[in-house]
Amino acid sequence: MICLGIDTSGPIARAAVMSDGQIPTALSADGTKTHSETLLAALQEALERAGESLASVGLVAVGLGPGTWTGLRVGITTAKALAYALAVPVVGISTLDAIAAGVTDYTGELAVIVDARRHEVYGRSYHVDGKGGITARGEIFVAPPASLGRFVGADCALVGNGIDLLVEQERQKRHILSRRFGEVDAGVICRLAVGRYRHGGADSPCDVMPIYVRKSDAEVAREKKEGSGKITC
Repeated sequence: MICLGIDTSGPIARAAVMSDGQIPTALSADGTKTHSETLLAALQEALERAGESLASVGLVAVGLGPGTWTGLRVGITTAKALAYALAVPVVGISTLDAIAAGVTDYTGELAVIVDARRHEVYGRSYHVDGKGGITARGEIFVAPPASLGRFVGADCALVGNGIDLLVEQERQKRHILSRRFGEVDAGVICRLAVGRYRHGGADSPCDVMPIYVRKSDAEVAREKKEGSGKITC
């Protein structure tokens, strides 16, 4: 089975193609352009590099975030449209899970933290076996970097671009993994999606939705505007 992987949770669109038992063909799009400008071309290039075509795709996998609102909508809408057009199943994967599953040289407790903007990080804790196996240790959270200790145990190693938001004192107390493990790999999204599909089947397209841990900037701005116009007695 050929799996086509998509991720647009961050500033760069990523694509991958994986066939049974093979190392995924993965690539990153031009980061100077928007996802809507680069994603389809990246998917086509990934297919060509893998020697496959859209007609050979049997499963579509997509990163669900958390991440940017607009970026996630582009990727998930594209994944659903392709799955519908090709009449194949679709599976959504948390991008935090994908980052954790991409860590291959560390075994133990791990926390993935990524920049959530607004001076906050998204995160989740895991136990990882160093071979791509992961067990989640809690729910996804969003918090200021200074509050990380409320959600992440002292024994947890850290990975992800959210590390850049930590103060130096906090970094010195933690085991920090290599930056090469901190980015989402669409090939890992493919691997996780294929495994889940084989053991539990596909997701309902209606359930393939972005993971939004907090309100969008637009919602916050609207609520502030509406709140400023309230009359109190």
